[in-house]
Amino acid sequence: MKQTNVNDDIRELSHIALVVVIMGFSVLMIILNFLLDWERWTIPLSVTAFVGCPVMHVTGKPDEKLRLNIYAVVLLVEMFYYSCNVETVFDSTPVVIVALVLLAMTQVRFWVPVCICVGYLGMIVHMIEKGADMEFVNQVDRVVRTVWAFVIIFFAGIVVNRLVNAWSRVKDKYEERIETVLKENKSATDFLANVSHEIRTPINVVIGLTGVCEEAETNPAIRTHMESIQDAGKRVSEQISDILDYSEIDRGQLFINEEEYMISSLLNDVVEELKVLKNTTLELVIDVDPAFPNVLRSDVSKIKKILWHLISNGLKYTREGGVYVKLYTIPQEYGVNLRIEVTDTGVGMENDEIDRIFDQFYQSDSGRTRSTSGLGLGLSIVSGFVRIMGGFLTIESRKNVGTTVKISLPQKVVDPSPAMSLARPGDITIGGYLQFDKFPVPKVREFYNKTMLNIVNGLHLTMHRVDNLDNFRTLQDNMSFTHLFVGQQEYESDAAYIEELSERMLVFVVTDRSYHLPKGSRINLIEKPFYAFPIITALNRSYDSDDTGVGQLRCEGVRALVVDDEPMNLIVARGILERYGMEVTTVESGLDSLKACREHLYDIVFMDHMMPGMDGVETMKKIRSEAGQGKRYFPIVMLTANAVSSAREMFMREGFDGFIPKPIDLTDMERVLKRVLPSSAIS
Repeated sequence: MKQTNVNDDIRELSHIALVVVIMGFSVLMIILNFLLDWERWTIPLSVTAFVGCPVMHVTGKPDEKLRLNIYAVVLLVEMFYYSCNVETVFDSTPVVIVALVLLAMTQVRFWVPVCICVGYLGMIVHMIEKGADMEFVNQVDRVVRTVWAFVIIFFAGIVVNRLVNAWSRVKDKYEERIETVLKENKSATDFLANVSHEIRTPINVVIGLTGVCEEAETNPAIRTHMESIQDAGKRVSEQISDILDYSEIDRGQLFINEEEYMISSLLNDVVEELKVLKNTTLELVIDVDPAFPNVLRSDVSKIKKILWHLISNGLKYTREGGVYVKLYTIPQEYGVNLRIEVTDTGVGMENDEIDRIFDQFYQSDSGRTRSTSGLGLGLSIVSGFVRIMGGFLTIESRKNVGTTVKISLPQKVVDPSPAMSLARPGDITIGGYLQFDKFPVPKVREFYNKTMLNIVNGLHLTMHRVDNLDNFRTLQDNMSFTHLFVGQQEYESDAAYIEELSERMLVFVVTDRSYHLPKGSRINLIEKPFYAFPIITALNRSYDSDDTGVGQLRCEGVRALVVDDEPMNLIVARGILERYGMEVTTVESGLDSLKACREHLYDIVFMDHMMPGMDGVETMKKIRSEAGQGKRYFPIVMLTANAVSSAREMFMREGFDGFIPKPIDLTDMERVLKRVLPSSAIS
């Protein structure tokens, strides 16, 4: 809850009102000076007041207190001049009362009695000048009206003074209540944060032990139940993390932790986390500009959470269609602005919902009929992160059409070279058998078309795409492709024909999660969600006629260590390596891997590149340094989402024994295992 400073609002309003009245009064004085032939020497003063006061207000100089005093003096001088020169004394009464109200709004009590005194003084001077002519004294009605003018101003002063006092008392009570509510709210937030922190440890234990039990369990039904327990635990853990993030934002205890990151690694981590949402009926398309800088510097953990919340929110409130994520940069003097645009085809929002969307715990369609889960903190957290990182956020939405959230974040550039590149673009000929018309929502077809077009144009490639089997056969007869991309349904329409094509070219099938190919198939899978980096990895591969079907390799008893700061990546790597019969250990940092290598013997290490504290290259060199001190040598393989064509050569030059791009392809994995492990370890 945020406290609104009513005093500041009233004071600001009084400043504006004073400036406007002074400008209007100055114009009136100039006109009256010309029409009634008053003192012409005052005209420059009125012009100065007309110009000077608004200039001071706009520039904010001098300081607020001095400006207020200047406005008050100018107003009182003009009021005095008007009272002295006006036709009758009682004509100045409304002006004095207006000045009283305006000065009372400033909450500076000193000016209220001064205003009354100056008003009286002007009226007295006027009477003295007119009193030289005894005609004024002899007119009883004018005398009575003059007395009434004095009385009215006197009582107006009393009323205004009492109103000021009453307002002051109300304001004090209001501020006291606000302070009480803020303290109660802070106590509740602190309690919630403390409870969440205490729950986090046992939840992590539940998740970890369930995973251990699941590995040892052979009963499929019990394994399924354990997976459900793990999923529920992860969901609770995410909600606890949201509460802790929100409490830090609410307390103003949020800090920026800048580190270098690669958009390829960041997206790989986010995508792996999103896969647990398990909604295969919705499409997720991530469109990354091929010219995106390779290495940036910012708070990467907050950017991950921003992407996670925006995408998961889009999926949560979308019943049909999907979510489109666009990532690009705009050059600036300090580096670049990272632009994140997330568009969904969901339920959309009315304008009043957009105004309320950043309130804590607010959810669209909330109540008994609410069809979504979660705490409703997502956009509040995103807004807090964006604000502390110096960026801005906008929302565009139409009811029953969809929502687009746009974010801009300032970033420092470490390596401006493109995050995507191809080793031999001139040798690549791409074919595509992709039926985008199979998606019933037109927007989804547009998402895929835009993404494919951006990849092809950004890398200066040509792609020959068809959307039906007959045209595909004709195209294949007339063209010689190096790489062929096929949709899952398109593959299933004539699997035998496409399997035959895989004998002479690289074939990639874009599939839903957990899709399985026939045993011995040479076809490669690209698992959804669809985004550029797996495509770039595929394009950087060349056809090898010696490759055999994947999944036939066994590495029984090989002890493998996997190092990655993203837990979901560790789960994926463990699952893949255990297929080969390996004994897998996982750690989440370079320092933990050093400790593990000191205490245990491993046959192979798989190392992530971009990790906080100590990156993969530095960790590898330290492991090598210790291994050189009499310890057994073992291969270290780089696992990275780096999509730059020169990445393999760069890491091999640094001293790695192998290189496998993320997301992990089994063909790449088996090729590296055959090369780095002794033949005795492979069967």
